[in-house]
Amino acid sequence: MKFTTVTAVSALALLMSLPAFAADVIVNDKTGTVVVADAPGTASGEIKAYLLGDDKSDKLEAVLIQNKLTAHGMIGEAIINTKGEKIADLKDIIIGKGGRAILVVVSDHGVLGIGKKVAAFDYDKVVAQAADGKVVMTLSQDMVDHAADFSYDQDDWAKAKVIPTGSVSTNELLKGDVLDNEGKKLAGIENIFFRGAEASQIIVSFNKTLGMGGDLAALTYDDLQMVRDDKELDFKLTANQTAGFKGFKKSVAN
Repeated sequence: MKFTTVTAVSALALLMSLPAFAADVIVNDKTGTVVVADAPGTASGEIKAYLLGDDKSDKLEAVLIQNKLTAHGMIGEAIINTKGEKIADLKDIIIGKGGRAILVVVSDHGVLGIGKKVAAFDYDKVVAQAADGKVVMTLSQDMVDHAADFSYDQDDWAKAKVIPTGSVSTNELLKGDVLDNEGKKLAGIENIFFRGAEASQIIVSFNKTLGMGGDLAALTYDDLQMVRDDKELDFKLTANQTAGFKGFKKSVAN
């Protein structure tokens, strides 16, 4: 497989032969590069990723990855308090205008599935993740029980805590696509990597056959323009980014 540097897109990382949703993505603190490996339980072992820099002379460096720091690694996991007691499940992460995670949306299960509570708390209450993927937060069951209900509809402001103006749902982003400068689909969004409280990279898929297989790449969140239509939230590339990404896709196919 041939790798080429794409100068129009400042951070593209190619993930070789990686099944959708199986990637672990983390950033090397020293180099800022993205590290990738198969999720636990997969048979193929580590998978190389290369961060493509701004300059053709930039050295391509292989990197390492952890699924638990991605959207799919956190959403759906149990939330436990600092004593290890389960409090709720993590349902969504709300990202603010600057790409910073600002809220964690949680849900308990009520009694026999009745009276299910959905609430939102500041992202800075996230302390860590346990080895098994559970999210550790400085929450108590009482805090969840007495928190205001959360709503994605801002018209509910009088009866619930609503999603802040200008912020977006990670779950909604995961349903979107990457578009070229003319609005045509280039890739689908597969995952989002969070570095601390920052949405650092989006992981996208392309070159699929009948919705299967294909290749993955990582794009820097801050470099992308977010657009919304009546159906979904997408990222739209500039003309230069589009040319670079298409060249990158072509090189991968060769």
